[in-house]
Amino acid sequence: MKHIITSMLAVFAIISTASAIQPISDVRIDATSKGESDYGGKGAKTQKRRIEIQLTNTAASKIESASIHWVIYGRDMKDRDLVKIESGEVIKEIPASSTVNLETPWVDMKSQRETKVASLGGRGGRVGRAKVKKIPASGSQYYGYAVMLHEGGKFVASKFSHPSIAELNLPENR
Repeated sequence: MKHIITSMLAVFAIISTASAIQPISDVRIDATSKGESDYGGKGAKTQKRRIEIQLTNTAASKIESASIHWVIYGRDMKDRDLVKIESGEVIKEIPASSTVNLETPWVDMKSQRETKVASLGGRGGRVGRAKVKKIPASGSQYYGYAVMLHEGGKFVASKFSHPSIAELNLPENR
């Protein structure tokens, strides 16, 4: 019995020490992408996107100068690489035990899939062989977003729509 109590006290001491060493962030980021798409003819597409960000501070003290950095990413239609479409930064105070809502400006994207268009050719009304014109891929389509929160130059929290975007935003890649 004495051995069990001693073991439990040792486990409790380890757990309380570990939680004291690693501070838990009191800020949570929730973000969603809102958008509209318009599909034109012959593979053309127009998109409008923005990020709706919700910052929740559960701490008893306010965050005076929170720096919220956001990025909207797209996929290049020609080589399929991820590209930064638009980014911005907002400095905001987040009161204690409250939630702050932010919206990024609308970002427009246009893209064109690679397509082929056939047209009938001929002279003097005679129908000849069809001519095929290739329309190359261009522009970029929406892929995802990143939202990162810093306070006094120190990283606090982040939210990414895809793991591949999180990899792009590692400190060594910025």
